[in-house]
Amino acid sequence: MFIKSNSNIKSVKHLLFVIILFLISGLLPQDVMGQCDNNLRRDAYKLLDGATYLRDMKISLAASKSKNPDKEEKPFMMNKGNRYRFVVASDPSKPGVPVIRIFDQFKDYVVSDKGTPTVAFDFICKKTQIYKISVNFQDGKDGCCIFMMSMVGD
Repeated sequence: MFIKSNSNIKSVKHLLFVIILFLISGLLPQDVMGQCDNNLRRDAYKLLDGATYLRDMKISLAASKSKNPDKEEKPFMMNKGNRYRFVVASDPSKPGVPVIRIFDQFKDYVVSDKGTPTVAFDFICKKTQIYKISVNFQDGKDGCCIFMMSMVGD
């Protein structure tokens, strides 16, 4: 025979409360970024200058080693003969300045290290393949940016 006691019910309620609180805290944003949000995305979009938007990604990296800084790397499929425009706009409230690298397993095609918070450049693809695009921040500084890829028409 099972007898319910008030202490058992209270401990179960307390346990449920702790579990729910833990789950809710995991859904809340962990960092509050200055401008690294949709406003920054809109600013980057304006710099596409008539090119057709393809995709973007938000990169947020904490400070790391200056010699070999943390980076974010993504694969992008690009087709031979297409001209792609890349725009990177970084959060001005963060010290990190973006460095962009387009490469494959054999060589670097672009390394853009202009020392400016906003970088825009075109890349004419010579070979259809998956390229890797890496973004880090100069000297491993704390940074946040929007990386946008588009295709330039004829």
